[in-house]
Parts: sequence; structure tokens; C-alpha cells
Amino acid sequence: MRTIFTTTLLLAVAALVGQAVSGLAVHNDQQIVQGAQPVTMPQYLTSSASIPTRCARCAGPTPTSSRRARRSR
Repeated sequence: MRTIFTTTLLLAVAALVGQAVSGLAVHNDQQIVQGAQPVTMPQYLTSSASIPTRCARCAGPTPTSSRRARRSR
């Protein structure tokens, strides 16, 4: 039982670390494209940039909002 808990905990920590590293890489790529300086990991983790506001794939209108927009016309 203890092994399952330890394994689960390690996987969760590894996932969080992986998300932080990949998020920092994406953020720094965007900073460079915009002409700004890249940030360090501590700066990234303590900024609001590390909290995603919406998915990058969801950049367009959602199907629900599109339907609402058409109905209100």
C-alpha cells in the first residue's frame, strides 16, 4: 500500500514539474517573439503567467458562444 502511495506521489510531482518546465519554455518563446526578455523559473512561477487563463487550442469562439451570437442578431 505504501508503494502505491509513493509511486502516485512521485508521478504527481513529476507531472507538476513537467508542466512548469514546458510552460516556462512556451512563455519564454512568446516573450522573445514579442521582443521582451525571457524570465527565469522563479520569476515565472511567481508571476500570473504561470496560471493559464485559457487553452491555446481554444483561441477561437466556443460553439456555445457562437450560437448565442447568432441568436442575438
